[in-house]
Amino acid sequence: MNFQDKLIPVCAYRVEDGFRIWRIMFLDTGEVVGQVRSERDMSTSYFCVSSDGSGRIMQGFSPVGPFTADPERSWLTGLETTSGRLFFIHGYRDNGPEHKGLWAVDPFNGEVIWGRSDIAFVANLGSSLLVYRQSSFAGLPERFYQVLDASTGYITEEPGNDVARANQLRGAAPGEESRQGVLLPELYDGAQRSHFSDNARTIISTLPSRTVEVIERDEYLVCGLHHSDAVQPPDYHSELLVLRNGKNVFNTVLCRSSGYPCVNFYLIKDVNLYYVDSGKQLVVLHL
Repeated sequence: MNFQDKLIPVCAYRVEDGFRIWRIMFLDTGEVVGQVRSERDMSTSYFCVSSDGSGRIMQGFSPVGPFTADPERSWLTGLETTSGRLFFIHGYRDNGPEHKGLWAVDPFNGEVIWGRSDIAFVANLGSSLLVYRQSSFAGLPERFYQVLDASTGYITEEPGNDVARANQLRGAAPGEESRQGVLLPELYDGAQRSHFSDNARTIISTLPSRTVEVIERDEYLVCGLHHSDAVQPPDYHSELLVLRNGKNVFNTVLCRSSGYPCVNFYLIKDVNLYYVDSGKQLVVLHL
């Protein structure tokens, strides 16, 4: 194969030992926002890079100060959603996985522009966000709904305890994948009812793995191949394979010696394929 046919990876962001890239999202303007977790204390930081991976906009941003009683200490947060040039992070309720709090971060200036600790995110309505505040009535828990302007945090509508209105708003909101315009891999089960093309199914059937994730788009077939050794507990290693018109144009190892398959480690957004290598670096391939 001609060398020029091969795709060239660009390392967009790399984390140090003891940290892992946990999740990525996309701003409406195309930039990539990433969440990084410490493997020691699960504290969180964030970065932002250009869509092609060539420019770094923000790195090592940690939510401190107004988020915690100790202004010098970070805490566990997570990416919630994005709107315009902002991304939004959440905290957690004590002793549980339920999200609590919402803070808007401007990565271009590296600052929180508004935040509330008393609400939880429900749905992204585009330029506004549906949230709720936990309350109680007659001793029973109740949700009090509000619609906030995403850029300012100001209340633009207050459905209150009108669950029907809240459900109407939530039902009209697109899912995060659709809203951000990303394609995520699907586990291939070999069923004839699969929406993958006949050509894709033929290629997948020849791959040396029983567990295969697939994205098919135009002339590209992107496969995550997950293998395990016959030991207990299993020892997984995963590979990424990119085919264009059936020809191998890129392949790499996603992770080695893992206790679980490295699924959902890649996606496609517009003309780029993004993948996380061993949890340590975000890599961009221009398709």
